[in-house]
Amino acid sequence: MIANWLRQQEQKAAKRQRELAEADVFAARLRKHRDAKGLTQVELAKRAGLGQAMISLLEQGDRKPSWQTICKIAKALEVGLEGFQ
Repeated sequence: MIANWLRQQEQKAAKRQRELAEADVFAARLRKHRDAKGLTQVELAKRAGLGQAMISLLEQGDRKPSWQTICKIAKALEVGLEGFQ
């Protein structure tokens, strides 16, 4: 029983590590695109209809964005979705 629980915890931890690695890749691309447009986090947040705190978390790699959020950001930055691949 304990072994089962430990295995589940290891699987959850591995999944979270993969998500954070993906979030780091997105974060770098987001910062690159935002800087290229000369926007602040506040300006990008307003254009995308998101909160500045969310943009900050995404740029820090602390959150993995939903597909809807990626679409909003890409539109606000006037870049194609492939810019975040």
